[in-house]
Amino acid sequence: MKYILLILILCGHFLISTAQQGYAVCDQFHADQRPWTFLGPINDSAHLADQHFGALKCFSINPSDSNEIYVGSYTGGLFYTSDRGANWTCLSDSYPIALCGVGDLIVDYSKTPHSLTIATGSSESWYDVANQGILQSFDHGKSWMPRFPKGHELFTFDEVKRFVLSPDSAVWYAFGKKEILQSVDQGQHWKLIFSPNLFPNFYQNNDYQIQSLQVTEDAQHLFFTSFSGEIRNAQTAEIERESDLLEWHIGKDLQPQRRTQIFRQAHKTPDSRNTNTLKIVQIPNRPRQFILHRTINESNEQFLYFIDMAELKVDSLVEIQGGSYESIYWMNGLCVNAINPSVIYYGGTTLYKSTDAGHTFSNLYSYSNGSNNIPHPDIRRMYITYSSADGENDHLYLMTDGGLSFSSDGGKHFRNLNGRSLPITQFYGLSSSPFTGIISAGSQDNSIMSYIPQQNKWIVDIKGDGYDIEYSGIQKGLVYGQYNSFLLSASYNDIAPFMKNTGLEAKPHSMNKRTLHMHENGTLYVASHDLDILFPGRNKWVRNQTGFDHAILTLGLCSSHPEIVYASQSWSKLFKSTDSGKHFTDISQQLKLGDRFFGDTRIHAICVDPQDPDRLWISLGYLGDYLNPCKATTRVLFSMDGGTNWVDYSEGLPVYYLSDIRYIDGSDDVLIASSQQGVYIREGVQQSWKLLGSELPKCIITELNINYCRGKIIVSTYGRGLWEHDLPDIRRKPTYINRPLIISPGPGQKEFYSKGDISLGKKGKLEIHMPVHMPKGGQITVHHEDQIQFIGEGKIINACDEKWNGIIVKGKKRKKK
Repeated sequence: MKYILLILILCGHFLISTAQQGYAVCDQFHADQRPWTFLGPINDSAHLADQHFGALKCFSINPSDSNEIYVGSYTGGLFYTSDRGANWTCLSDSYPIALCGVGDLIVDYSKTPHSLTIATGSSESWYDVANQGILQSFDHGKSWMPRFPKGHELFTFDEVKRFVLSPDSAVWYAFGKKEILQSVDQGQHWKLIFSPNLFPNFYQNNDYQIQSLQVTEDAQHLFFTSFSGEIRNAQTAEIERESDLLEWHIGKDLQPQRRTQIFRQAHKTPDSRNTNTLKIVQIPNRPRQFILHRTINESNEQFLYFIDMAELKVDSLVEIQGGSYESIYWMNGLCVNAINPSVIYYGGTTLYKSTDAGHTFSNLYSYSNGSNNIPHPDIRRMYITYSSADGENDHLYLMTDGGLSFSSDGGKHFRNLNGRSLPITQFYGLSSSPFTGIISAGSQDNSIMSYIPQQNKWIVDIKGDGYDIEYSGIQKGLVYGQYNSFLLSASYNDIAPFMKNTGLEAKPHSMNKRTLHMHENGTLYVASHDLDILFPGRNKWVRNQTGFDHAILTLGLCSSHPEIVYASQSWSKLFKSTDSGKHFTDISQQLKLGDRFFGDTRIHAICVDPQDPDRLWISLGYLGDYLNPCKATTRVLFSMDGGTNWVDYSEGLPVYYLSDIRYIDGSDDVLIASSQQGVYIREGVQQSWKLLGSELPKCIITELNINYCRGKIIVSTYGRGLWEHDLPDIRRKPTYINRPLIISPGPGQKEFYSKGDISLGKKGKLEIHMPVHMPKGGQITVHHEDQIQFIGEGKIINACDEKWNGIIVKGKKRKKK
């Protein structure tokens, strides 16, 4: 560690964060520090009413100025608008480490600037990021201070879900998956007051999750609900407990008391069914009176229990009528009018409202993909900021998978507050056309989107979730993408919607972000537990059963040797195939550095030298010491012999995992890699990794793409949209041709693209029978002009509207295109 720090200091590239954060983030900066460009998605002026950005989880509005709004995104950061959504600014980008989601926030509007407290984290398992717990800012996001009990593992492996304040705001509570915290000094210090470690005999199993929490108006009692996997009686095999309602007298040296029997006794049938949703909310202005919502999995029934905790009884039990299975499954919001508790809202896939204390609910709008001011489906959370006596003029804010919506008439009409671009889109993967440069990317609940750089135009076609994308390298216009219908679809004109059914039903996995892999020869691989392969020029799929324990996480393909395929599975192990994926051999036992074994570590990316299948780099998952980002941590391994021996290739990287690694074709081992801290570049074995570019937000980067036609590096992020940067100006070796060569159509191939320069020797000749696409800034060098002959459809172009340097005749200054 000391020698790495010494090198960084000598190079003058040692960056220290603000002193109060107590640790340093170290980066060596590449010479190319041009800023990254945000591509979107962005609404044009004709579509401002449409919602198609990403998921929000929390919200706060200035009670004295409705133009000031804060929102927390599902996997991005904290965003702020002072013009009611016309423009948004991320306030958490100043924090030196990526924040994976903001679940809740507290804003003190009495202070100028407003003081901010945010709960961060995510419980998703397909990416390996450090949750940062509770953070505070007293300068409106210019700097942040971590606020969590040191050494508490909640903030390493779990998320902080919600805040709950006592009625006088003197005592703050926060809860995560299993723990409850308390602060008595406005969030500056937190004490762990409930966890399995503090009450080891309270729960018989460890998979319970705290769902919701309420504090009584006298601030003496906490009520919280928990959901867990079912517990069965060993003799009768009946379910004894799968959910709980608990009461805890704060400050007393007592265990929480189970009050589950209250709603079970009120239920009309013996309750032995699994519960999916369990949420408790307090009835406004009625101390110790609550509404508890419960969903029964097997029957898809929903019940509202009106509970008097002072009397320990259920005043009434209402079975919710109306709604669909999807709405029940997505039940995330339950709000009660503060003036008239008979007015109740619940948010599922869409929004429902009752004006008779829950006896009947009506659907306020039909299912929509977020068009024309109808909210996007899947409500994550909702707020009532103004309650009217009859509920007709309630002010509602909905946080959905499409952003923020507002209604001033009790939910009859809504208005989209995302503006042109609330930059929170969650992309699983992307690809770009090597011929035209058009980009397509699959996003969470917002389908597959396409971006046309030449027109600065987005094509949006919402069909649920969109997953991975791959463009063909041999057929212009052909692109594959996977929707949440689990069908692999195709387009023949470069852009969404993808309407051509390929006949393949390969179910994607959320942790399997790289579902699709396209070899340069046109072979398409679809990775799940098995490997489906479509060879170029064929219509029939070949399915190879891998026998892996888990789904394939990623593949590594070699451009020059298509028979060599490397694969990793979701949680661990590395495999190798020498017959194009028909059979795999487990080579995990060779993943060693001295006495350290890495075969049981998740491998997120595999990068193979385009010209040598024995040379490969792999990125290792899981976390290092995230409180010490500069600590030397093995993040990348390099092998020169097909995976038999390995060396550490991590110098210059922070502790965070790399989600993707790409080789720049024609270079001398120049690699591009993505981390939650940004994109890194390494220029050869003798160099170290350096941070490339500036102004890219610290976030989850799911996939890298290099487009040689446009000369760009493109990244998809899970929560901050798409970004791109100019391909660095590095020395690249041209393709040398010293013999007659015919470039003509092959099986399924209609056009040919080159990633770099071409140089013809004195004996070299090119006979071109189809379009040849040259990269941005590329050139063809010849000894005399008649070495290139065009026949039929033959021509040399750049269809990305970028300049290439033309055909250069050695010894002459004249260029001919």
